[in-house]
Amino acid sequence: MKVRRTLLIAGFIFLSITLILTFSARWANAGADVLVQNSFAHGEEYTLTNTPSLPTYEITRRVMHSEDDTSAQEDTGKNLVQWNVLRMGQSPTSYVNGLRFRDVSIPQSATILQATLSLPYADWLNGLPVVLSINAEDADTSYAFADSRPLVSDRPTTSAVADWTFFEEPSGWFDAPDLTTVVQEVIDRPGWQAGSDLSVIIHNEATGTSKHYLDVLAYDLDPANAAILTITYEYTGATPTPRPTNTPTPPGAATPTQTLTPTSSPTPTQTPTSTPLATATASPTPTPTVTPSPTPGGLAIELAEPADCGQVYSGNTEGWPAIVNIYTSCRSDWLESGPEAIYHLQLNDAYEVSAQLYHDSDIDLDLFLLDGPAPTDCLYAGESTIDNALVAEGDYYLVVDGYQGSSGAYMLDVACSIQQLPVGYLPLMLHE
Repeated sequence: MKVRRTLLIAGFIFLSITLILTFSARWANAGADVLVQNSFAHGEEYTLTNTPSLPTYEITRRVMHSEDDTSAQEDTGKNLVQWNVLRMGQSPTSYVNGLRFRDVSIPQSATILQATLSLPYADWLNGLPVVLSINAEDADTSYAFADSRPLVSDRPTTSAVADWTFFEEPSGWFDAPDLTTVVQEVIDRPGWQAGSDLSVIIHNEATGTSKHYLDVLAYDLDPANAAILTITYEYTGATPTPRPTNTPTPPGAATPTQTLTPTSSPTPTQTPTSTPLATATASPTPTPTVTPSPTPGGLAIELAEPADCGQVYSGNTEGWPAIVNIYTSCRSDWLESGPEAIYHLQLNDAYEVSAQLYHDSDIDLDLFLLDGPAPTDCLYAGESTIDNALVAEGDYYLVVDGYQGSSGAYMLDVACSIQQLPVGYLPLMLHE
């Protein structure tokens, strides 16, 4: 009897140790499914999944320009882009607000975990509740709220929306409701690319004619206290490494040190084609057209097409020469080895020049503004936009070039405006 009991105990201990060792060995294989064989349950198998967490990233963007935030009156169509405050609500006209955040470097396939809009209160409120809703502009990239652009109230918005109601006065910095689904809808657009610009749009949802509004600080009053958008997201691909950000280089700034030394393509030799002498006829001899002389190693500005402010141009970089690879005074770290489509812009006064470039997502075209043909004549550069480039009277060249040899069709929207000084902060005018 004692022998049988001893054998049963020994057998039980042996079986327990075997199960523990099997479970431990398989569980040690991190990231894989663990299979546990339960011999006490008629051979049933149970799978425990050990799923590793996905990489999480966070970016923070602030409104960075006077024309990146605005309030628009829906009934009058006025674009109050230079106000020192953003009025949210109705007083009694209904307001729509736009906040544009540049270079949102989130890949298209990312999963948004949280999106928070933070605003600074301007210490002025009239009437409660203030009833609002928040969308985003439903676009692959958003452009500035300049007068030459579509009014914020006319722009398409996402179907995702966050409701926002103020039942009491805020103080200091405060956050809007979570915008995860709103931002996710934009990131999921087929044409979205990391580094595109994203605009949040706030609508008044109150009815009637009563005054229910509050003011927040705008960029024009204090750039350091402009609105902030913080986004946390998961991404299963390679670590996002967007190419260097689009930072305009103003005229007169020091030329950055060239950090990329690509193998330059041979410079095409300009070989003049001899023109046969015309046979003398009774027709008058036409006056020859004088074109600029080619600059060795520079843009073929003699081929430039004329451009005017307020016009939209369709074109294709294929068929244009590929001469300039590096725009040394703008973006010495961008390899622009594709062909260059060139537009000649002749200005008779000092202007702020803006340009917006549209193209399919499978090609990579960039935009440059120069005051001459040489790579060192570059004044501003942008991946899809050049905003408010302040230039004097003279001749300028807008160039559509291909990053790392890219080429293809595009649309180019050119706008010019005379620079205006920001309106002073006038509480008696803004606060009713």
